[in-house]
Amino acid sequence: MQITEDFLRDPYPVYAGMRASAPVHLSDANTGRTWFVPRYADVIDVLRDDRFSAALKAPGFINQFPPEQRAEFQPFNRSVAGWVVLQDPPAHRRLRQLMNKGFTRQLVATLRPKVTEIAAGLIHDMAERRSGDFMTDFAQPFPAAVIATMFGVPTADLSTFISWSDDIVLFAGSLRPTPQVARSAQHGLLSMTEFFRALLPQRRADPGDDVISLLVSVRENGEQLTDEQVLANCAQLIVAGHETTRNLVANGLWTLLNHPDQLEKLKADPSLMTSAIREMMRFESPLQFVRRVAREDFTHLGARIKAHTAW
Repeated sequence: MQITEDFLRDPYPVYAGMRASAPVHLSDANTGRTWFVPRYADVIDVLRDDRFSAALKAPGFINQFPPEQRAEFQPFNRSVAGWVVLQDPPAHRRLRQLMNKGFTRQLVATLRPKVTEIAAGLIHDMAERRSGDFMTDFAQPFPAAVIATMFGVPTADLSTFISWSDDIVLFAGSLRPTPQVARSAQHGLLSMTEFFRALLPQRRADPGDDVISLLVSVRENGEQLTDEQVLANCAQLIVAGHETTRNLVANGLWTLLNHPDQLEKLKADPSLMTSAIREMMRFESPLQFVRRVAREDFTHLGARIKAHTAW
């Protein structure tokens, strides 16, 4: 499988062909040496199989480069290695439980009216102008403003956060990144980390109802998050929350405009909104791949897998 402009515009015919022809597909093209698993049941099996690792994805980011270049990007690796999504059990379970303590019902209840206000304000601005670019005027600033509210950071810093996040996503989502893409991502991640590091003492001394204050105060069974875990996962939440929400909102509108009967059905019955959003996430997902790395040599779905091969 090759990642081409046509594929990016409409990957689904390629996926259908892959599902019909074989359970696994090896690509050595512009994706690097990667196995692709296109069938739902097989994907679930891989995600549940302990022979495949999420944690091994972290070194995989820089192992794409020749050995002589990897040392330059070790700071990026050390930071993302603390992300909860790059943990294997039991570390993943323990870290997730601690982080979940920070995302309380009170936090969600506090955020809900603020999120509604942000969305209404952006829509009002477009209505006042009687025109707008949905991607620029809503899909991009909406998740950024929500994240700024969640973390209690000034809205003046939003454009900087978006730039850092985009650089990180470009590298993490690239199958054949260049060293310059990696350098920009590392600069963005380290800058974001240091920005949050400067906030930790103040949030401990004068905690609020923001995510940082809640994460630094979490305690469970004598355990708490370290500063490095807080910093790493603040960065992860921003990167994941901004990119996926932006794409979900944009893809959702695009899908509704291309299925006007469904748009009219939703307009006639707003109670369908929750199920509609879930269906948009499934039908036109903002994430097209979930990666894993083989821990060892073994045979799976008829394919001979080498250790450290990407899936």
